[in-house]
Amino acid sequence: MATTERTRIALREMTRADLRRVRRIEREAYADAWPDTVFKRELRNRFAQYVVAIEQPSPPTPPAPAAPPESGQSGPGPLARLRRWLAVVPGIGRPGDDISGYFGVWFTQDQLHLVNVAVATERQGRGIGSYLLIECFELALRSELRTITLEVRPSNTGAIRLYQRFGFRRVGLSPGYYTDGEDAAVMLTDDFDPPARRAHIERLRSDHRARYGDAFQ
Repeated sequence: MATTERTRIALREMTRADLRRVRRIEREAYADAWPDTVFKRELRNRFAQYVVAIEQPSPPTPPAPAAPPESGQSGPGPLARLRRWLAVVPGIGRPGDDISGYFGVWFTQDQLHLVNVAVATERQGRGIGSYLLIECFELALRSELRTITLEVRPSNTGAIRLYQRFGFRRVGLSPGYYTDGEDAAVMLTDDFDPPARRAHIERLRSDHRARYGDAFQ
């Protein structure tokens, strides 16, 4: 991003207005990139959540605290909690936002499935991918899911090293998973209880700040 202003990275929910930029990042990252139709379907999937990382010239105004549920009503579900956490209004697009990366997850009965995560080629090496992964761990904790799983190409050694640094371990192989016939390595985090998960996240955040500074909201 060519600018003299000091920028920060913030997160918000992905919308259809973002798909042109997201698809460009997706094509750079994956040989078997999803078509627009898949992303549009995923944005309607109530068991999925997609988030974009955007660059901002200054920190956004902190959101007002959410009102507690009225007496006799249950609290918000995991997706509602995520949207409150991201301080976004579902369905409102911001086509002028400078999107640097994104991630997508599925909520299953007992774990969070990291479907995809990617950072624009020209923005790599600045800690954005790590930041997105940390927020996936936050989402698992907030959603009361104790493990996170993902698939990755065994040939993508850089991604595997990053996932291992975050605590993922290889637990299996999915033969012929990708469209070109390459297998997928299945990776999983340890089954942390909430206090241990919180401590793990804080260690990741501390390491991230030490390495990349405080340019992340």
